[in-house]
Formats: sequence, structure tokens, C-alpha cells
Amino acid sequence: MSRWKENALLLIAAAAVVGLPLGLQSGPSAAYVSRPPIVINSNADFTPVGAGFGCECVANGTGMPFDPYVIEGWEVDASIAHGVFIQNTDASFVIRAVYVHSGGTVYDGIHLLAVQNGTIEDSTLSGNRDGIRAVGRNLTIANNTVSLNTDEGIFVGSAGGPPNANTVVGNTVTSNTWSGINLNDCSYVTVADNVVRSNGAFGIWLWYSDHVNVTGNNASFNRNAGVSVGHSTDVFVSGNSLYRNLNGIGVGYGGRTTVANNTVASSDYSGIAFYTSNEVLVTGNTIVGNPSVGIGLDVDVTGARLDHNAFFANGVQADDRTGAGTAWDDGYPSGGNYWSDHAGADDCSGPLQDVCPDPDRIIDSSYVIDGNSQDRYPLVAPLEYVPPRAPRLVGATLTGGGLEDLTLAWSRASDEGLLGGTVAYRVLMSVGSALGPFMGIATVPANGSATYEYVCAACGHVPGDTDLRFFRIQSVDVWENAAVSGLGARYTKVVVAGMNLLTVPVRGSDPSLALILQTVWPAVASIRTYDGEDPGDPWKSFSAAKGGGDLVALPFGTAYWVDSSTPGQYTIAGLIEDSPSFALHTAWNLVSYASVMQEDMAASTVGLAVRRVETFDASSDPYRLRAVPPEEVLVWGEGYWVYVDADGLWSQG
Repeated sequence: MSRWKENALLLIAAAAVVGLPLGLQSGPSAAYVSRPPIVINSNADFTPVGAGFGCECVANGTGMPFDPYVIEGWEVDASIAHGVFIQNTDASFVIRAVYVHSGGTVYDGIHLLAVQNGTIEDSTLSGNRDGIRAVGRNLTIANNTVSLNTDEGIFVGSAGGPPNANTVVGNTVTSNTWSGINLNDCSYVTVADNVVRSNGAFGIWLWYSDHVNVTGNNASFNRNAGVSVGHSTDVFVSGNSLYRNLNGIGVGYGGRTTVANNTVASSDYSGIAFYTSNEVLVTGNTIVGNPSVGIGLDVDVTGARLDHNAFFANGVQADDRTGAGTAWDDGYPSGGNYWSDHAGADDCSGPLQDVCPDPDRIIDSSYVIDGNSQDRYPLVAPLEYVPPRAPRLVGATLTGGGLEDLTLAWSRASDEGLLGGTVAYRVLMSVGSALGPFMGIATVPANGSATYEYVCAACGHVPGDTDLRFFRIQSVDVWENAAVSGLGARYTKVVVAGMNLLTVPVRGSDPSLALILQTVWPAVASIRTYDGEDPGDPWKSFSAAKGGGDLVALPFGTAYWVDSSTPGQYTIAGLIEDSPSFALHTAWNLVSYASVMQEDMAASTVGLAVRRVETFDASSDPYRLRAVPPEEVLVWGEGYWVYVDADGLWSQG
């Protein structure tokens, strides 16, 4: 028996182990405070306990993006109303660690309606109608346990207007009567790293949606499809594990759909099925042990290409009813798919496989699907070089008694523990450039932890060391294939006595003044920044002598003036945003250049009504500023005064 056939059998066996249904939970173990249902009808209803009006449910926060209202620690019996009901708000809020139950068939655990800028995290929703029903924009639903609800586990809908930009990540959604996660009329949504099992209909269901990324989920034992996509466009379904659903993935009445790098095993019927779809790409998937058909294409599917998939022991490997219009390979030399029932020889090479003897890892004879369809370049073996799933870098912080160290934190790759998945993580560092070269500085074995940390000694605030340092976490599989996380960084800059123009070019968890400026805080006499969004009072300031001011935080992208009593070294650590963008308001704006991609000023601000750009120059008294010419390359971490004649969005990099 070949190694790849052995691997197929092992994959089925492994799926049977990791795909077992979760046991029903008796309830959360944390301590909660019981209270009646929470009702918030406007921003004014976010009030603390004892306020005498509003919800009287807020633990802390001001409703600003950097300081959201926090609702946490409550247990709510939803038998007479939705457990938490919020509507018509745009203040930032977080619902955290609540337990809502007993809504039955009438009331939802958490119900958001026409809401913006909300987060639901680390909560338990059980025995309600919908566990979570969220209609709005800029919503994040993360790390919740949602089970035994009588309709949907999680429902996300559109509030109309601009793209929704909602995220559903890291939730465990099990044993709900209808679907696990349902997206209806949504756009620009990410559904990632969720466990969705044993639901009464679909695992993850997309309906009338567009620009949706469904990635890294485990959807198994659902009574209909693990992932179902209907009437939707620009959908990317990737890196999911789908075991023992009725169908693994079903796609219909849509277009521009990519299905990539999923494992679809032991479905009750078909692995992947398409109908009434166009512009379809199916690549890098492993399709194993589906008793009816591995992949099926109905007659009204057009513009489909399927390549670099691995088909093992399906009832019928592929059923193509489209005629001759479907491509079952990516041409030569890229190749087609691996078929476990095709045992031809590989003696030759070339587009016609007639250059002999010269093996090229492509079987010399085509794999015939039917009279109209064939894979011209079937692979000798499945792709050994499909990368594992990337970890998610979640933190880069200064640590140690003198802040001399830097601690990196990341979430486990979603394929850890699965056959062929991540077995270790490498910590990579580049000195001086975000583009590399990156060198490995440590290896951390994958051990099943939800999160990992690595302390890089002397990589933090080290006086005299002003090199920029960039970090990535790389997941590695048994074949040494790798995938990398996003970027983290240590940014540092010399501070002179007197005025300095500094910025916050990385995203951290705490934007408070004392934390951002912790490496120079004793010498800080004053801080000033300019907010063009507040033309009536644009200057915000803090004075050490006065003990405060109207400037309390320095969020990502802020540029600000610091008056330092002594020379020093400003050091900050955090995460790099891939494509930062900042709103510019008519007249002057003070902004950080937060992209690590170099570009000159003219290219960076194309499309904006820019009249003048200035930046810091210590030798230019009295204002320590100079003009920036159009050809000058903007520098990551530098602050810039930008004058525009009309409002616009500065998309950097």
C-alpha cells in the first residue's frame, strides 16, 4: 500500500477522533450575578448600577473606541424577554462573560438591532431562541459558547448602509435546533476559527451575502451542509475541517467562489457540491471517504476550475454534468489533482507527456471523469507542500523589570492536532526592515495550548539599541511546510530634551498615556496632539505640572508632541496593521505614517486634496518643522502635519 493511501486511511481515522460530538454542558462554571433582562434603546441607556435610569448594567467605560462600555458578569434568565436587547446605538461596547439562558422558543439570548461598534465575547448562551442575534455593523462575536438554542446558534444580519465589517471568531456553537452560524444579507464578514458541531441544519450558512471569508472552522456532525453558500458572491471558504455532515460544502446561486485547502471527510452524501454557480475555483482540498460523490458539479455551473485537490476513496470521485466547460487541471507544469484510484506511471514529462524518460510528478495518462471531462495532468501524489494554517499574532508587549524584554503572544493554528497540521511554531525576527530577512530565534513545540507566549530577552527597551525589530510567528508541519502570522514590532526613537514629535505606529491593548510613554514617562512635562475632527477645540493636551488635561489616551496612528525635560529613548511594542488608513479633515491634520511599506509622499496621498505636508526637524527652530517634498519617501513611525482642502481617507502603503 502506498504512503498516500495509508495517509488517507489515517485521515479518516483521525477525523473520527477529532470530530466526535461535544458532550452537552450543564452550564458555565464561572460565578455570575443574577439580574433581570437588559434593555438598551439608545446610547443614553448605557448606565452603571445605581444610576436610577437606563440599563444600570455597565461595569466601566465611556463608550469611546479606546474605552468601550463594558457589560460583564451577569446571569440573565431570558424567559420573559431577550436576555440582552440593544438597539439604535453607535457607542462602543463590550458584552463579556455573561450567561443568558431559558429564552425558549420566543426570546434570544443576546439581540442586537441597528447597532454599531459592539463586541460579544467569552459569554455562554444556552436554551434561548437564537443564542446571539446581531444586526448591525462593526460587530465582533468572539470566543462564546452557544448551545442548545431552539433556532439559530448565531445569526448575523445587515443593518443596511455601508459594508457590515462584522467578525465571528473563535466560538463554540453546538447542538442548536437550526443552524450553527447564519449570515444573511452581509458583506465583508469574516467567520474564522469556530467549532460548529451537531446542529440541526447547517453548520455555517451564508445567504444573500458577499465578500465573506469562512476560514479555519471545524464544522462537523451537522444535519445539513457543514458550510452552505447560497445567493452569494465573492466568498472564500478555506482551511476548514468538515466531517460527517450531510454534505461537506454546498454552493448554489452565486459567483466568484473559492473553495481552498479544506478537509472534507465522511459526509453522509457528498463532499463538495455546486449548482447554478459561476467563476468557481476549487483548489488544495482533501476529499476523503464521502460515500456518494467527492465533488459534484451540476449542469448549470460555469467557469469552474478544480486543481491540486486530493481525492481518496469516495463513492464516485467526481461527477461533472457541465459538459466540456470545466477545467480539471491548472495546465502544465502546474498539474491537476491526485486521484487515489488512478495508478498510472510517471515516466515522461511535457505538455503531451512525451519527453521520456523524464518523470515530472505527473502521471503520463489522463484521469477520465466522463466522456466530456478529464484531468489531463493527474498528480502522482497529493501536494506535500500545502502549508499549514497560520497562527494569529495577538500581542507584542514590553516586559521585564526594566522593560528590556519583549513578550510575543499568539493563538494556536486551527489545524494543530490534526493529521498533517501544525506541529511547532518558529519565532522569526528581522532587524531593521519589515521585509526581512527574517531569522529563526526560537522554536516552540505545539502542545495543544489555546495561546502561546515567547519572551525575547533584550528585545524590548534597551537604552542605546535603536534598531527597529520586527517579528512573525511561523507554523510548521511535519513536512517543514510553513505559514506565517502578521507582523509585530518594537519601535524605538531617540528623544531630545525639549520638543519631540512622536507617534503610535503599532496597535497595542492599552492606549493610556503612561503605558504608551512608559519608557520616558518620568521626563514628560507635557503632551499635545491635534484632532482635526474637532475644529472647535482641536488641541488636546496633558500637563504633568497640572496633573492631567483633556488628553487621556494615544490610540493607534496618533502623532503627538512631547516636551521632555531630559534626553531619553522612546520604545513601544505592538502589532503592525497591514493597510492602515486615517480620516483627514479639511485644514490641518497631525497623523502617524503607520505603514511599513515605503512610498513617496506624492504616491501615498494620490487622490487627496493635499496642499502641504510637514514633518519634524530638530534643527529647524522655532517650530522644529520642515516641508516634505512630493518625492520624499515617508518613514514608518514618523509624524506628519498634512493640510488638505477637502475631507478624505489616507490609505497608507
